[in-house]
Parts: sequence; structure tokens; C-alpha cells
Amino acid sequence: MAGSGYHGRKSCLLTAARGARVSLIAYTSVLQADRSPLGLAEDHRQTEALLVASGVPHVLLRNGWYSETYMAGLPAALAHGALLGALGSAEAQADRTYELVGAQVYTLSELAAEMSRQTSLFHFIRAFKVSEGVTPHGWIVARRLEKAVALLIGGQTPVTDTAIYAGYSSAAHFIDGFRRTLGVTPGQLRSASLAD
Repeated sequence: MAGSGYHGRKSCLLTAARGARVSLIAYTSVLQADRSPLGLAEDHRQTEALLVASGVPHVLLRNGWYSETYMAGLPAALAHGALLGALGSAEAQADRTYELVGAQVYTLSELAAEMSRQTSLFHFIRAFKVSEGVTPHGWIVARRLEKAVALLIGGQTPVTDTAIYAGYSSAAHFIDGFRRTLGVTPGQLRSASLAD
């Protein structure tokens, strides 16, 4: 017997394959198995070595983690500001070894940069809401309304000018947002403040 244990069983299988004159074994390995620091890469390196030593025709299909696997770690990556991994760029190996990474080869750094680009706005909005209790848009609207209320209560600034000074694009947009948020129109607030 070729040996015992996991690799011993693989050796036995390869001996049987050679005896049966198997025309080709396709082995799915890990990306860059020959130099990857991943813990599971050692097992793949040993299996690849057994295949080479066996003399059985074979092709090594070095397949990476699928990109969606990284999405499971996205919350931790965002929380810590880092995407951790061990891959550099994936490149084709000599002869019949293929690095299977999809339509485009990318490094882990490139993936992290793209994840950052895709999530930075969402992350900022979420962090802002945790810090301030409202979204950035909600915060801006509140500051605009505070300024508008101060101008209206003073009684001197026309509603149209108040809208512009408070950062609204039009008086109609200002009046609608004011009424929706505060439950009264700017004119009603001004009248109430002058009556006091």
C-alpha cells in the first residue's frame, strides 16, 4: 500500500488511476497553491505534488474563493477599515495549471478598493446616523429649518428670501418641506410669533 492517512489514500487512488489508464484527472486546487500562505494551501500543494509524481495526465484548476465569499466579511471590513487576505495577483501557471478567477484578474487590494468605493457612502451615512441620530440629509434639513425659523420669528425677512437664505432651491420647496416637517406653514409660524 502506498501509505495510510489522507495522502496515502490519494496515492492509492492515483496508483489505481494509472493502472486503469485514466486519460485525464482534473484537480480543483486553491489559487496560487505553490506559494499561497493560506493554511489550506499546504494540503493542495501536497496533492498537486502527488499528481505530478504519479505520471497520470492531469490538469490543475486553481480556483479562488468566489468574490461573493468576501461579502460575508464586509461588515467586519467596514468596522475595522481593512479587508484582510493573503492573495496577490493571480496569474496563469505553466503548462496545464490554470488560475480560475473569472473574467478579470484582480488583487485583494483592488477588491478592497472597489468594496470601499461601493460602500463608502453607505458606511458614512450609517456612521453619521449612529453619531447624530439622523441621516446627513436629515441633519442638513434640520439646520436649514432652524435657520428659517430664526429668520421667520424675527419678522423682517420675506418668506421667499427666507427660503433662499436657508438653502432651499425655491419658495414652494421650502414651504412644502416646512409644513411637512413642522406641521405649519412659514406664514403661520410668523403670524403666531408676532401674536405672542
